[in-house]
Amino acid sequence: MAKRKKENPFLRRDIDLTSVQGKDGKTMIVVHDPLELDKRGTVTISAGALPLLSMLDGSHSAEEIRLKLVEQTARAGQLTSIPLELVESMIRGLDEAYLLDNERFHDAHRKLIEDFTALRVRPAALAGKSYPEDKNKLEELIDSLLASGGENEKVQELEGKTILAVVAPHIELNVGRKIYSAGYGALKGRSYDRVIILGVGHSMEHGLFSITDKDYTTPLGTVPTDRQVATRLKKSAGTLATEDDINHRSEHSIEFQLLFLQRVLEGPFTVLPVLCASLFGELIPNKYKRPREIKGLAVALDCLGEMLSDPGSKTLVVAGVDLSHVGPKFGDEKPAIQITAESSRHDRALLTALTALDVESFCAEGTRVTDRYHVCGFSVLSMLLEILPEGVQGLELGYHVWHEAPTWSSVSFAAAAFYKD
Repeated sequence: MAKRKKENPFLRRDIDLTSVQGKDGKTMIVVHDPLELDKRGTVTISAGALPLLSMLDGSHSAEEIRLKLVEQTARAGQLTSIPLELVESMIRGLDEAYLLDNERFHDAHRKLIEDFTALRVRPAALAGKSYPEDKNKLEELIDSLLASGGENEKVQELEGKTILAVVAPHIELNVGRKIYSAGYGALKGRSYDRVIILGVGHSMEHGLFSITDKDYTTPLGTVPTDRQVATRLKKSAGTLATEDDINHRSEHSIEFQLLFLQRVLEGPFTVLPVLCASLFGELIPNKYKRPREIKGLAVALDCLGEMLSDPGSKTLVVAGVDLSHVGPKFGDEKPAIQITAESSRHDRALLTALTALDVESFCAEGTRVTDRYHVCGFSVLSMLLEILPEGVQGLELGYHVWHEAPTWSSVSFAAAAFYKD
């Protein structure tokens, strides 16, 4: 690729493009900005604009993009006149929506970080979007999700056991209802002083941890964050922790867990919300066998392990993760139906190592496929295995593959518990 020039348009790399079919049968591209900087809402563009978007890499001026588009249409046998004004208008629209990586976007991003940093409570980002804002309606929804799994024999095996950790999905609530039911059904009626929630930092570009000391609020109430342990963990993580906590602003992987925790646990509890980035960039090129071998990470893992084993505070760890993501939506050329047999075998191998508490086998399976199946929970689960104390046993509670028909893609997810007799 040619060298990027500052004056040329450059599409942000953290945005998501999703293909959808409108009622008129035409294919449209929904552009999702995880930062939600444009208050006008989601941007939707014609699928015909994809060639233009692919050239917004900073190496092409508007005129160069126009000429390339004309060349492409000519090769396709279509002698189409493309005015420069049309290309510039489309680029300007993307810029107005803060979708271009330029100074205007960076100014807005800095202001966003400043405003969020000043808050003491993290607002519920998905209330009214992924679940009801009304407290009573939300309680009804969570209760219906918890009941959707029916009587789970594996959950019944955990009666009388001390549960130290639970794995649950972070996929949309109704999609993952039976697996949410399995994971949180195991916690119903139990009480803890503190819950460490390890979520996936989907938008994290720097660092391995994003740690916040903000309280988390949902329509079910506000859960205080244990600021003392948050400070301790951030100090232990050192340069592996992000300087700010902006990644928590709209991330759902922790928010969804809180809804269930607020509904199933008895009595008050504090939380330690931690988002984790991908470890593959460290594990694969360095041929590490486990997260503990990554420079500086052992100190943070020991800090988390000490919290979990602290006799003065009854602590639970919740890992809010999904497993394989396959199909065109996630960058695969093949539809998910042609991949899920392979990705499910990978999931099963990961779950076998996970419930056996075999961190090296777990990591070996992940590095073997070099993240081919986009397991977003790999890093969280591998670190969970590093902090569980000796004498713990693992039990898988459920597994499911969800197929998203419009995008020919699928996501898998599971529930598991780690306990002592």
